[in-house]
Amino acid sequence: MDTQCAPFAVKASKLEWYWEEKATGSLTAIPKWTYAEALDSITQPPTAQVEEEGTLNFTALVDEKRWYDEKVSMEFFEYQEVRHSRYT
Repeated sequence: MDTQCAPFAVKASKLEWYWEEKATGSLTAIPKWTYAEALDSITQPPTAQVEEEGTLNFTALVDEKRWYDEKVSMEFFEYQEVRHSRYT
């Protein structure tokens, strides 16, 4: 999140919200640390990429193409939803 969100100047409060809501992938499991605490605990840059399935229990990199494709898809979805609500 830190690497991908920094160029967009995403507010810390929005990162914290996303971390709390989405980091574990479960509605019932809350993260052990806040986003800021997790970021502060990193002592070395990550070298391993996260897998598509499984438990994320280490600091990981995200495949750049997968991240970009997901970002574009989400932006397009948001664009369509705005148009849909505005013109129907």
